Amino acid sequence: MDLISEIQRDLKLMQQAVEESKIRGIKLAEAERDYQIAKHTRALEMKAGGEPVTFIQMALKGDPSVRDALYARDCAQAEYDSAKEAINVYKLSARLLENQRQSEWNTAGGL
Repeated sequence: MDLISEIQRDLKLMQQAVEESKIRGIKLAEAERDYQIAKHTRALEMKAGGEPVTFIQMALKGDPSVRDALYARDCAQAEYDSAKEAINVYKLSARLLENQRQSEWNTAGGL
């Protein structure tokens, strides 16, 4: 495969990663919303049940519904971060290939 084709491939992969990043960003926002709702709902239930306010924050972390929502949010964050990192990888690869192409062009006398 020639360098220009490889650069074009990386640019296409980068565009796909950008689209995937958008999708994963939306999923992250949804997971954050779900986590906040679960946390606040459970905190209000605990407060209404007479739990001391100082205890609620600590107890929320062990509550199954809150814990599961937090886990889902953290997983969505990891997926979003990996899509953003893929963009950087493809960008770097394209730059390296472009530098190599430019070097070969200069070595060949810039026909």
